[in-house]
Amino acid sequence: MFNFLNPIFLFAAGAAVLFPLLIHLFNRQKVKKVFFSSLLFLRSLEKTRMRRVKIKEYLLLLIRSLIILLVVAAFARPAIRGGFVSKVGAHAKTSVVILLDDSYSMRYETKEGSLFDLAKKKARKIINQLKEGDDASLILFSSEPERKGMTQV
Repeated sequence: MFNFLNPIFLFAAGAAVLFPLLIHLFNRQKVKKVFFSSLLFLRSLEKTRMRRVKIKEYLLLLIRSLIILLVVAAFARPAIRGGFVSKVGAHAKTSVVILLDDSYSMRYETKEGSLFDLAKKKARKIINQLKEGDDASLILFSSEPERKGMTQV
């Protein structure tokens, strides 16, 4: 099954492809035709040359649109789930940094408990989803950062 991890970027795909089209349309030069009797034999040569130029312009427009479309698709992060990939057991290594606010404002009590306890539960939930070989680091806002490296799960 093919899906996107950030599908919100796909809404920008249509707008992103319109930019090269608008640039193409606004950069078209209008040529004023002036006919000379001595140049009439060159008309057939001009038509074949203009066909080549137009084909090159359309190919360039297509390539520009595809580049922008592929960049937008990359931001949407395509992912394959199920099928052959799940049988092979492919897993990309994940690095997680959890920033936990332990200031006085996090001591506020709600129906489910203090905000700090709720944040710890969410952090545990994230850590429990990690697989072997993933990296995790927990940083409290009140502590000074240390350069020990990341802890491997």
